[in-house]
Amino acid sequence: MTRFIIIRHGLSQYNHQRRFQGQLDIPLHEIGLEQAAASAKYVLENYKIDRIYSSDLCRASVTAQPIGEALGMTIETDERLREINMGLWQGMGFDEAIERFPDTERQRIACIGKMRYDGGESYGDVMERVRAFADEVEAENEDKTVVVVSHGGAIRALLSSWLGYPPEDFGRVPIVPNASVTVACVEKGKPEFELMYYTDHLEHVTVTNIE
Repeated sequence: MTRFIIIRHGLSQYNHQRRFQGQLDIPLHEIGLEQAAASAKYVLENYKIDRIYSSDLCRASVTAQPIGEALGMTIETDERLREINMGLWQGMGFDEAIERFPDTERQRIACIGKMRYDGGESYGDVMERVRAFADEVEAENEDKTVVVVSHGGAIRALLSSWLGYPPEDFGRVPIVPNASVTVACVEKGKPEFELMYYTDHLEHVTVTNIE
């Protein structure tokens, strides 16, 4: 069994501006920095951490940084933990992208798990890469506790895969709040959840559920 402590990055500048960011390397908003500190405090007070993994995008790695600094531990970055590549949508405001790509938006509403962003990925693609990452981590960390800091879409994809959902059922997994903590004990790719989207540690800062 491997315990995964999964944290979504704190509020980013583009989350705050309601823009699609995908794999653009967008920094944390000042609220996101507060959230990262609060998440680190909660995790450090409640768990003994053996390793820390993060997406290589700065909004994730900076969220992981307070945990790494407190423990004197290296943050191991992995591109497979990146957010979905949103292609031509990246950098656009929500309303602008929906107006420019109405056909894709209709597909997104109908079945987000099967649509593909124009010039980008589908969530089926993301499920494959995050699951490959998680299987490797589980194999390398038997009876250990690992922190994984990633992105809303990537976390939903991982949970979907663990739960055995096909891509068309991706939408069954709720949107992940910024800086929320999900804890899963995983044995042979099957999770038992101790926490799901925990946010009580963020009571003193603003929490958003923006994708």
